[in-house]
Amino acid sequence: SATCDVDCTPATCGDSVVNPAAGEACDDGTQTATCDGDCTAVVCGDGLANSLAGEQCDAGGESATCDVDCTFVSCGDGVVNAAAGEFCDDGINNGTSGFCAVSCQFYLP
Repeated sequence: SATCDVDCTPATCGDSVVNPAAGEACDDGTQTATCDGDCTAVVCGDGLANSLAGEQCDAGGESATCDVDCTFVSCGDGVVNAAAGEFCDDGINNGTSGFCAVSCQFYLP
């Protein structure tokens, strides 16, 4: 049930017993590469940063500090992030590509 695990112990996230009725998708006892600390499966964009799964950040979407792929914003990373003020990002952070300026804020002529 939502309050009792199959082994008749109280349903608690972190007890290493997966209880779907209690809303648990996983329960590894702690945060792992496949399970967040709240017993939900790791998903980039869920608002829970899980470094064990390779997430640097997770703002639940694009933010001024976090890209939609759960990496930190960096001009030259190839990910356009409007919330961070980027207009373009061609993956080259030296302004010589002929497409996007070093600032990622405008195209080069």
